[in-house]
Amino acid sequence: MNKVVRIILYALVGLVFFSMFVSLFSRCEADDENKKPPASSPSISTPGEDEGEDIIEESYSIVYYAIIDGGEPKAIPDKMYKANGSYPTSYVGANGATIDDLQDYGNYEFQGWYLDEECATPFDGTIDEGGTQQVVLYAKIIDLNNNIYWTRPY
Repeated sequence: MNKVVRIILYALVGLVFFSMFVSLFSRCEADDENKKPPASSPSISTPGEDEGEDIIEESYSIVYYAIIDGGEPKAIPDKMYKANGSYPTSYVGANGATIDDLQDYGNYEFQGWYLDEECATPFDGTIDEGGTQQVVLYAKIIDLNNNIYWTRPY
């Protein structure tokens, strides 16, 4: 192949990958990434055992973010959620909650849940009973396309 045809092919492949990337994240940019829901709100009120008292169990939010290749927190691409997976947006403190892993999608590979933006503190997928605060989870995701290096054939 001559040099001009190779350059055109590389440009077309690059354009295809770029358009896939833009279409995948165009929905994510519309979300307000810095907006977080309130930490708690009353959720269940049941009569108590003593003289009809109400026992209120607190509900706390669970917020999910994606950290793709160590970048800024973003919304998780929709297609990474498993169809039958458990991804609650809140939990009742007395009950705890379980969060499933994400699935790999396209060029994105799920590397685990973490409790911090730096992805240094792993999360095992379980919020224990007796939780008393909002939980913010970060999905560490690797973009496999960022690990492709185009080399010049000799």
